[in-house]
Amino acid sequence: MYMQSRLYYDQPYMKEFDTEIEKIEALHPHGYRLILRETAFYPTSGGQPNDKGSIAGVPVFDVTEEDGIIYHHVAQAPQDRLVHCILDWERRFDFMQQHAGQHILSEAFLLHCQAATIGFHLTEDNLTIDLDIAELHEAQIHQVEDTANQMIWENRPIIRHWVAPDDLARLPLRKQPKVHENIRVIEVQDFDWSPCGGTHPASTGEIGSIKIRRWERSKGVTRVEFFCGKRALQDYRWKNKVVLALAQNYSVKDVELEEIVLRQQTQLKELDKRLQEVESSLLQKEAEALLQEAVPIQQIRIVKGVLSAERTLSDMKKMSFFLTQTPNTLVLLSNSALPRQFTFSRSSTINLSLNSTLKVLQKELGGKGGGSELLVQGSYPVEIAPDAYIERFLALVLPQ
Repeated sequence: MYMQSRLYYDQPYMKEFDTEIEKIEALHPHGYRLILRETAFYPTSGGQPNDKGSIAGVPVFDVTEEDGIIYHHVAQAPQDRLVHCILDWERRFDFMQQHAGQHILSEAFLLHCQAATIGFHLTEDNLTIDLDIAELHEAQIHQVEDTANQMIWENRPIIRHWVAPDDLARLPLRKQPKVHENIRVIEVQDFDWSPCGGTHPASTGEIGSIKIRRWERSKGVTRVEFFCGKRALQDYRWKNKVVLALAQNYSVKDVELEEIVLRQQTQLKELDKRLQEVESSLLQKEAEALLQEAVPIQQIRIVKGVLSAERTLSDMKKMSFFLTQTPNTLVLLSNSALPRQFTFSRSSTINLSLNSTLKVLQKELGGKGGGSELLVQGSYPVEIAPDAYIERFLALVLPQ
């Protein structure tokens, strides 16, 4: 058993260290994993991703823990046993800010909403907690945010404790530890006590800020997405840029932007409604013109039409619905778009199977699509003229 010293527990600000490689294991199909005598590299655990960096100049792309042993994954093995290790400090400090911010936010939700944190997810670009509460209101979110950031402004110490199992009962823990020995508790002074093996800054002021971005009900829990520190600043920066640009475009103040946008949305919805009404009227008139040109075959009114390329499948379906309200009507429509598209339909008073006929036509001429006995839609090869495709379908569905 390797007795590794975990330097990150008590020296989270260590950026470089020297150590010895105790074992090198080749991995299939490629790469190696190293066991170091001591390590400042944090392995993926407890919801916090692993550190990255280098060992003797060789990039460390993953750090894992198995059976109490920490493995450092590299693409090639270092040549020397004694090695100099460097952490990706920007990545480490980012995770320290996010993780410590989560401790504070979880306690604030428990304090104000009686909502316990039952899930924690931290990645390079996302940070969420899951709460056991059915719903949250904006006023509650503001209250939680205010308390969390007050803890940051007070710059409270973040203290690490090693606690014996018998001493746990005297601590106001937010949750119980998952281990029974080597229990490490992180205290945000006089605010939060939580068992945790992750890395955290020395004081809350280093977290910078906490900003909740959104919250939603997801898979039986309420998921809260938030950012801390530099992430919160970067998130604010791009949003502020967008808001100011839009406000300038509308020639209004930024605080007036929401009212202007909502008003414009209402106007656009009304214009869209009117446009749809006009379009529907035009489709109906176009359908009426085709109906006037209908030709009777076997006591069935045949409506045929090759429409402009702008007419979509949706348009043709609307026209078909209008035309088939007339009893004993078979409607055969195609547009001249590329690829060619068609809609064939019939009145319910006609006993014809359009989908069966379409399958025969597709075997003969090709194409894609399907439907029911009443209506079929799809496309066909561009080398076939729309009139020819319509006439062939007609010949199959109503053989002379």
